[in-house]
Amino acid sequence: SHYMAEDEFGQLRFDSGPLYFIKPLYLCVFIILGIGTIIVKYRQGTPRFRQQAVYFFVSALIPLFTVSNYLVETDQSWFDITPYGLALSSFMFLIAHSKYGLSNYASSIKNSVVREMHEGIVIFDRDGIHLDSNKMAKDIFPDLAAVPLGTSIEEMDYLPFDLSMVRGHEGVILEYVSDGNGLPRTYNISVSCIRDDRRILGYCAVAHNITPLKTVMGGLEKKAYLDPLTGIFNRGYFFEKATYHAGEGFLAQESFCVIMFDLDHFKSVNDTYGHAGGDLVLREVAAIARLLLRKTDVLGRY
Repeated sequence: SHYMAEDEFGQLRFDSGPLYFIKPLYLCVFIILGIGTIIVKYRQGTPRFRQQAVYFFVSALIPLFTVSNYLVETDQSWFDITPYGLALSSFMFLIAHSKYGLSNYASSIKNSVVREMHEGIVIFDRDGIHLDSNKMAKDIFPDLAAVPLGTSIEEMDYLPFDLSMVRGHEGVILEYVSDGNGLPRTYNISVSCIRDDRRILGYCAVAHNITPLKTVMGGLEKKAYLDPLTGIFNRGYFFEKATYHAGEGFLAQESFCVIMFDLDHFKSVNDTYGHAGGDLVLREVAAIARLLLRKTDVLGRY
């Protein structure tokens, strides 16, 4: 550049060299690529996301216009509108970000770790807008794989919870059984809030696989501890308790006793009054025995 004196006022004139247009062209190319990405996401997104995408689209057009205008008007005008255009573009971007709140809070976590976790994770903003979900969540809820960015939780009716459940509770809110691949699996669905210092930013739903625990519990339930007729412990549980007490007595060097008794002439009771009468006798004997025993004693039917 060089300085030219014109009457009493000075004037600057810029002479562009052969490489002058490389930097503006570089900026324009990346702005155009960004606009193309916004258009693609606009076509894939929900109405809520499209409203935000419009703000992004306009905020990207402004610097493209100002840079182009600066290149064209370089030799004709001293006034550069590029800084004002960038300021306006940044302002519109902030409006889109704050108004529609579709920022991805999962990016603050290690994405690679979350993606490979064995728990399914689904993240929503404070208005119940779906922001992100990991691989396991899409295995548990296959429809998540096709959910576009910005979908409301109210539209995701395949989820076993809604916005009121997410907002109103923290911790485990329900059990969910998935029959994916023909193998039923049970999950605990828990919810936690994503907060900053002053407000709730969103919600995180976590599906934890408790199938092994439920299998063990189911096995324990099938294994009846009580004799269904008399209400006292059955033979299997009696021997478990006896083995336990025998071990304790051995370690403590204490003695214990085992009493086994039967009912005299019980066959004649069955023959005379039938099995119903015999069952009644067994129940009464068990009830009397319970009354005579201490709380630490174990009574079982052999």
